[in-house]
Amino acid sequence: MMETGRERSTKDTLEWIEDVKELGAREILITSIDKDGTCHGSDEELIKRASNTGHISLIVSRGFCDYNSFVDIFQHEDISARAIGAALHNDKITIGKTKEHLSKSSFKIRKKDIA
Repeated sequence: MMETGRERSTKDTLEWIEDVKELGAREILITSIDKDGTCHGSDEELIKRASNTGHISLIVSRGFCDYNSFVDIFQHEDISARAIGAALHNDKITIGKTKEHLSKSSFKIRKKDIA
């Protein structure tokens, strides 16, 4: 039976990151299985620990639930990309309004595709 990422492991997250770096990975998607899809915020400790590993680009997926929580993750300069899922699927946010909110918060975005 599949446990969708909830299998127990003896390895720490940082050990997994080091292992994939040694195998040649240049970027990694970081998500907390306990937070993903919940729209209840992020695992800030996990993001902080992963961002301190260096020399690998981080894509962060984290319980985004509103426009402010998405803007908050842009404050992390060491994160190269952000992923949104449940908030879009559950119509809590839209791409157009997210871009508008980011633009108003002084983040550079492609305005051509705002709608």
